[in-house]
Amino acid sequence: MAQMIPTECNPNTRSEGEITVYNQLRKAFDDSWTIFHSCDLTSHNVENSM
Repeated sequence: MAQMIPTECNPNTRSEGEITVYNQLRKAFDDSWTIFHSCDLTSHNVENSM
């Protein structure tokens, strides 16, 4: 199974689809994979990236 970050799906997740995606990604790849799930990539600070 893939290494998942976070290691468990957020228990407050209400979307069955989101839970299914998390579990399927974990099962679909071997342990050479690290998968970042539910990362908020849109909240990065653009001003400090230059």
